[in-house]
Amino acid sequence: MRDYAYDERFNRARGLIKIPANFSVQNLQKLNNGTIDLTLGDERAINYTLEKFLPTHVNAFEFIKPALTFKKLYLAVSRSNKNAQTIIDDFNQAIIEMQQDGSYAQIISKY
Repeated sequence: MRDYAYDERFNRARGLIKIPANFSVQNLQKLNNGTIDLTLGDERAINYTLEKFLPTHVNAFEFIKPALTFKKLYLAVSRSNKNAQTIIDDFNQAIIEMQQDGSYAQIISKY
């Protein structure tokens, strides 16, 4: 995808013809049509995109294991928000509670 933060090994890889797209659904459609041989993306994001935009093709693709890379994802809160630290603390506490009661794993397993 255009302007996506790919792993440096992928960016330097030779032998791949990289065709940029603006949205992952475009690459999934190209993959489904045989226009491209593979696409790169987050497994959960791809599954979500399939369920939302190509529901009849949810089981049509296979993920190559292991993943090429693992990246941490972060949420951002505006520093100008007077409740920024409270939002962060409340969010982190909610995640801890969800991990303890199993609801976090239940949500993750859906995607």
